[in-house]
Amino acid sequence: MVVALGGTERDKINYLNGFVRGGLLDLREIRRVLKPDGRLVVGELFGDPRFTTRASLERMGAEAGLELVERSGNRLAYFARLAPQQTA
Repeated sequence: MVVALGGTERDKINYLNGFVRGGLLDLREIRRVLKPDGRLVVGELFGDPRFTTRASLERMGAEAGLELVERSGNRLAYFARLAPQQTA
């Protein structure tokens, strides 16, 4: 499950199932359209055929220009919030 929220206008993708089918390409596209102050929330549950570990999500996110800023849950079920990487 993916929820992408942007700034004060609250533009969002409420639900996107199986986004990791394209993995890094999908994250790059989400990053491309995500507002600078936007956020991407990903929920994963072990047992889903497309389950992605938090470590894999964090790695792919970094390659796509997103950083993991918050997470909850455990290694079998979690939510992770990613945001555009801040440049100095």
